[in-house]
Amino acid sequence: MEKLRNILHDFGDIFIALIIALLMFSVVSWNLGDWFDDNTTTNVIIHDDTNIENINNLPKIEDPHENPSPDTNEQDIAVPETKEVIIPSGTPSSGIADILKDNNLIKDTEIFLKTVDDLDLASKLRSGTFEVPSEATVEEVIKIIAKSN
Repeated sequence: MEKLRNILHDFGDIFIALIIALLMFSVVSWNLGDWFDDNTTTNVIIHDDTNIENINNLPKIEDPHENPSPDTNEQDIAVPETKEVIIPSGTPSSGIADILKDNNLIKDTEIFLKTVDDLDLASKLRSGTFEVPSEATVEEVIKIIAKSN
């Protein structure tokens, strides 16, 4: 019994330190586990989107076999290009700025962050999937992402 007491006395501090280190490691792993979870979508999907209303409003092109006429030419119609951007849950403002810059929706992340602060919308930025026009201004992009349902 005396030997056991001596061992606990001599190595007690080491045992306590190991227990504390294991508890700290488990808490940190548990809290950081969500950051490295493979089930979250972190990809940004970009595609050209054609508005169906614009397709329905296109002028009708006459069939050249019905009325052959040299004046009948197809007209080029500009369809506004939008990009679908996915912002993962928990992404901070700087992460949103990086995603938008990577997709050529903004030119400078610092301007984006300053504009977010100027508009006081930092707490209103949301995660989710957004359709952002390619030619949108920084303010328009921020308002799209901060818009509430």
